[in-house]
Amino acid sequence: MKTLKAFRKDFGLSQSALAEMLGVSRSTITMAESGRRKLPSAAFVRLVDFSNLADDAGEKGLEMKDESSEEEFAQRYVAMLSDKLASYESELLDLQQNLEKIEVSRSRAAMTMAMLNKERTLFSGLDSYTAQLDMKMEKVHSIYKSNDPTQKPEMSWRIIELQSLISLVREQLEKPAFN
Repeated sequence: MKTLKAFRKDFGLSQSALAEMLGVSRSTITMAESGRRKLPSAAFVRLVDFSNLADDAGEKGLEMKDESSEEEFAQRYVAMLSDKLASYESELLDLQQNLEKIEVSRSRAAMTMAMLNKERTLFSGLDSYTAQLDMKMEKVHSIYKSNDPTQKPEMSWRIIELQSLISLVREQLEKPAFN
């Protein structure tokens, strides 16, 4: 692991320049390099971030050259950071679009579930009507077979019931399932 001084020297930075980048005083850098003091945690985090970005910069050929000034290096470094930021923005937009697609899919799924529940309720009602029709038809059929004249008014009443149930079933079937 590199020491703070070796890191600073690798980048050709003065103590003042590194202190400014890390947001600490030059004396803090001096004491940290000599081992008399540790870097504050916020400065250490910035140093690690800078180190990671510097590694990325090195991979892209963005190195501190002896003949280049700190200002030229800083300009190249800022340009590299701008490219990285643009890349992050692009990834963020992609994630946002994917999130919107997921939300649309969730809405469609909720609508489909609501329609299925409505259908289930409709078919449940129709099953009930069908069961009632079957029972009443059996009763009418048994009265008809008995050929008992005293049961004729009962049979007429049962037929009227059947006709009204059939009308209810037809109404249910004619209703649109999804409103």
